[in-house]
Amino acid sequence: MIDFSEISKIKTKKDIKKYDVDKPLFISNYLFHYLIITDNLKAMKLTEHPIYKENDEGLQGYHLAAKVYSETKSLKMLKLLLKEYPEYSGNTNFFNETFLDYFPVNDDLIELIKEFKNVNWHRLLTYKNNDDINKTTYLDIIFLNGSKKLINFIMSSFTFEWQEFNSIPFFNLVFNKNLKTNDIIKILTKIKDNLNILNNRGQTIIYPAIESNNFKIVKFLIENNVEIDKYIPIF
Repeated sequence: MIDFSEISKIKTKKDIKKYDVDKPLFISNYLFHYLIITDNLKAMKLTEHPIYKENDEGLQGYHLAAKVYSETKSLKMLKLLLKEYPEYSGNTNFFNETFLDYFPVNDDLIELIKEFKNVNWHRLLTYKNNDDINKTTYLDIIFLNGSKKLINFIMSSFTFEWQEFNSIPFFNLVFNKNLKTNDIIKILTKIKDNLNILNNRGQTIIYPAIESNNFKIVKFLIENNVEIDKYIPIF
């Protein structure tokens, strides 16, 4: 059995020499898995860990740190990995998930993007999991659940080729319960040249806008020349 209390007390190189960091300690869990779970930052800094290894739950170091963050709201371990192991930040696991799939959408993402500029955030935001029937990206989720602050930051920090997405991420704005109608309209105004882009169902944003039952947004789209009858059937 694993003694979590003992692992949480690892503080020196002498302590960590009792463990083989390159082999699983129990089933498929390596020492770093337990260090991340116990938030033992000091022990993580003592030696290099094979954080690209994943356990039976598909959790590599980044995935597990993001999952722990979702429960504790502490970024310390994730920041340590981003600083010491940036080359693994884009890793996908057995389920073709990146660590962002375990990271809840909130404004803390802004802090990470600003601090760790050497990470390929654009790829992480736009990564499409081919095992997902909808091929949803993290960007889709940001537009669906993100705050006005987060969405505006993402849009000002990155350039996206909207036509390359299966479902157009900004279409989700009309369903975002964290935004007021005026917030949505202001965001759409910034990309009004793209409002006639079609999603993978051959629809413009007018369709989800009507579905949202928000007359004010529909009116804004019509006034900005979004074609209300544009539809290309996809077979």
